[in-house]
Amino acid sequence: MLLTFTPISRSKELNIARINRTIDIDGDQVLFAAGGPYSGILINKYAPSPEELNYHVSCNFSLWLRNNKTGELQQELRTLRFLFDGDSNDESVNHQKAMNFFLL
Repeated sequence: MLLTFTPISRSKELNIARINRTIDIDGDQVLFAAGGPYSGILINKYAPSPEELNYHVSCNFSLWLRNNKTGELQQELRTLRFLFDGDSNDESVNHQKAMNFFLL
């Protein structure tokens, strides 16, 4: 199973990437393929998507990043939004699916 990241929206305030687990890839869309312990992670080329992004589950977290040039710390807020295939509207099932995303 591969993990693909596809940037779909870019702005000064907000960047959005679609993250999918998949077995099928379009080699023409791949910008970078990770190797070593990260093999199986693919970064796709920017693919603008103006459609509204619906989702079943959302999780927010903050993190600190260090600027390599200045050494300054900067806090960022990240949001993961999960949209699942199928027609399950069971909130507890969808939350469990979101948690399972992080398991191998």
